[in-house]
Amino acid sequence: MSEPLDLWSIEQKLEEIMAKKKFPYCRVSAKARQEILYVLLEEFLPHIKNSIKKACKFYLKYKDKPDLLFESLDNSGDFDIPLKKKSELAEFIWLLKNSPLKDTEMILNEYNEWLFKLTFGLK
Repeated sequence: MSEPLDLWSIEQKLEEIMAKKKFPYCRVSAKARQEILYVLLEEFLPHIKNSIKKACKFYLKYKDKPDLLFESLDNSGDFDIPLKKKSELAEFIWLLKNSPLKDTEMILNEYNEWLFKLTFGLK
């Protein structure tokens, strides 16, 4: 099992992309390629980690709380979501308020999956 943030696979993927795109670095020695990748990763990883950390905090803040997310959209100004997503969010809120209590867990699970996809830019 790999770590949640698998740096080795990120390095491998970056090397694969650079090789496919035939970057000029492919014509240098293996040691030079490793040094180039190391520098790129060293510069880029803090950005990746920070982005993932922010996304996780966002997800955890609004997990199981569609009302809070909706209120934050109106009040915060820190972020916005497309109109279609706002209408989907409003539907989750409506369902939670108007559905039988026994359906709440299922609706929240669907909302949390929707929120995860929204947070991490998945389709």
